[in-house]
Amino acid sequence: MGQSGDQKMSGQNLTLAESDTNGVEVHFFEVLKPKENTYRGQVQLAGEPYQNRQKSR
Repeated sequence: MGQSGDQKMSGQNLTLAESDTNGVEVHFFEVLKPKENTYRGQVQLAGEPYQNRQKSR
């Protein structure tokens, strides 16, 4: 879950990508201010996962 280097479709990324077929519930929390999390509810994938290349930080 890092922000540098190549990301792979494995582990938690794969679990999230397959969440509409593997029975895993996905819940969305929004952070607008530090230390203030707002629960927005259960969500589901809107479409197929996609990949693109970006420069590392």
